[in-house]
Amino acid sequence: MSKLGYLREMLHVFNEVVVPAAVYEEVCIRGQGLPGDRSLREAIEEGVVSVKRVRSRSVVEELCQDLSLGKLRL
Repeated sequence: MSKLGYLREMLHVFNEVVVPAAVYEEVCIRGQGLPGDRSLREAIEEGVVSVKRVRSRSVVEELCQDLSLGKLRL
């Protein structure tokens, strides 16, 4: 969502925004300087977004069963 410029809007809708560590790595590490990097970094630094490692891939897959396989890259 940060790549599309919707991160701030999500913060108004949800009480908590958590991104998987793999998403952080894709956007802020491998994608440093690309769209979404700065807004995600700022939100993390401000404490409004947290980064967490996925503990149970099977639970994530169950919750996201309607998403494409590309979106399930964790």
